[in-house]
Amino acid sequence: MLSSKTGLLIQARTGSTRLPRKMVLDFYQGQNIFEILVDKLIQKYQGVYPIILATTNNPADQILADIAKHKGLAVYRGDSHNVLNRFIRAAETFEINNLIRICADNPFLDIEHIQTYLHNITQQPTDYLSYAFADGTPVIQSHLGLFTEYVSLFALKKVASATQNPIYLEHVTNYLYTNPQSFQVNFIDLPEYLKNKKNIRLTLDTLEDFNLLQELYKEAVRQNMTTKALIEWIQQQPEILKQMQMQIQKNQK
Repeated sequence: MLSSKTGLLIQARTGSTRLPRKMVLDFYQGQNIFEILVDKLIQKYQGVYPIILATTNNPADQILADIAKHKGLAVYRGDSHNVLNRFIRAAETFEINNLIRICADNPFLDIEHIQTYLHNITQQPTDYLSYAFADGTPVIQSHLGLFTEYVSLFALKKVASATQNPIYLEHVTNYLYTNPQSFQVNFIDLPEYLKNKKNIRLTLDTLEDFNLLQELYKEAVRQNMTTKALIEWIQQQPEILKQMQMQIQKNQK
């Protein structure tokens, strides 16, 4: 097991422009997406690694802070625009050097891969680690919504020193994998069932996403689907794939 310097940091806010308060809308059986994600992480990792909510200091995000504290998570609140700074300060506050960055708008997040990350970083020096498609595209630049990212605090501080470009302050890890010559960037090949699946969209940005993912989540629970089974089932649903493709085109990464 890695030291206590490893932590899971959840990035979440209610101030989405495309779908305001998407984190706290009723998603499944009275729970919102944020609660579903947190419960999933707690079930496997509470007491193993610190689970920290990194949200904004906007009053509207008090609801997220309250949910997180009620469930036993640590909370850091910071700049709403400079997400990079928010992550750095959260990690420093709770003395975390190895960060698993989790975007909260992914209700189908498959957390089993986190152990793969943590094993990998014990085997070789790493600033950034994630899955990637065969063409080298990191999964964070896709619409899969299934994976987290690993990043070191050292690397985030290096980014903060290198640039103040707003794109890199908002998208915390973008600078690392677009400047691999300056960092130790490593990728893991996607599982076979996900290779070439750039047509799958399980991340949440819009009301159309919310409605579709809500129905998919109900179906996944009803059939007790694994991630693999869900992907294979979606591939057999042309209407769902059509809806996903429309949202992918409208919401380019």
